[in-house]
Amino acid sequence: MKPNTSMMLKCQCLLDFSYSLGCKLADVN
Repeated sequence: MKPNTSMMLKCQCLLDFSYSLGCKLADVN
């Protein structure tokens, strides 16, 4: 396994969070 797998998972979590946050903002507008 690559040593930066955990970092990639963290980035994926941030992307999922920002994506869901963007969807919430889109629903509000």
